Amino acid sequence: MTTPVEQTGTHTEPEPETPDDLRGALSKTSAALEAITTQITDLQSEMRRRTARLDELEGLTLEHSRSVAQLREQVDQAQEKLSRARIAAGIAKGGRSEKATAANVKTLEAELATLQQEFQETQLKYSTQNTQARVESDSINKQLEEDQQTLEALQQTRSELKAEKQERKEALGQALYMAIAGEMRGLLEAERTREEALAEQRALRLARQESIAERLADWPQLASKLEEELSPLEKPEPEVAPAVKFAQRMLKSLDVLQELKEHSMRMGHPAIEPTPQIDTRMAVRRLALPEDFIYLVLTSVGGLNLIDQRRYEIKDYVRQVEQLERDRQFYRELTQYNSSR
Repeated sequence: MTTPVEQTGTHTEPEPETPDDLRGALSKTSAALEAITTQITDLQSEMRRRTARLDELEGLTLEHSRSVAQLREQVDQAQEKLSRARIAAGIAKGGRSEKATAANVKTLEAELATLQQEFQETQLKYSTQNTQARVESDSINKQLEEDQQTLEALQQTRSELKAEKQERKEALGQALYMAIAGEMRGLLEAERTREEALAEQRALRLARQESIAERLADWPQLASKLEEELSPLEKPEPEVAPAVKFAQRMLKSLDVLQELKEHSMRMGHPAIEPTPQIDTRMAVRRLALPEDFIYLVLTSVGGLNLIDQRRYEIKDYVRQVEQLERDRQFYRELTQYNSSR
């Protein structure tokens, strides 16, 4: 008897979606959402048209009923008038007005016959039209019921697509965040590696440079000459640009202003007016900040947001200045190196 051997397959995790994949999926979801929104709009317009037709049919039916009722009333009035004329003719029989009353009876009989004929024809015509209107109304009501079911299904699908779109948008944001974070970590790691290598290279160079005098001990003039030649190539400590120094003062001033604002908020005063204890002109001299900016920070509820925005602008400016200084220093060193060759 053989025992079956179970083989366990290797379970592979699905590869994570890339930002491009998520961006494409988000685009498809947005297109589907736009299409179904158009369907809903068109269907609602059609339902309004059907409802308007129902109101129109109902109005026609009421108008027919009023017309038939008016004709019936006219027939009743003609019959009553004819009855009175016949009574008058019976009374006038054998008298001088017998012919006149008899002629009046014949005239009223003819008018009544005409009204009765018109009443019957109108009643028949409207009865047929009302029957057709009822059939059409029943069909429209049935169609409206189906439309309502379709509308509810479309609205449910639209809600699901909205939720799916939001999920995909959040997933895209997370994927972009992870991609950018990974890119920046890689760049920072590469920068750190280069800095470590540069530090090692600088240490090796300094050690070798310190041994010049010893290695050229028998030729002191050549040792001095080499020291002079190498001196311009040494990288001096970078000086802080005046603009950066000023920006650093501004940042420190913002810190002081933020402490002042936070203190006022802790005391229950999110927006305060300058007082003799907080003289604006003294604050300008101490903080080196524009007077209108300090006033706006102190007197507005969103003063801390203004400080954060200004701090970001200054730091961004500092980054630009420092990058410009690094570029200038690089070209200076490159020029010195080329001229020494």
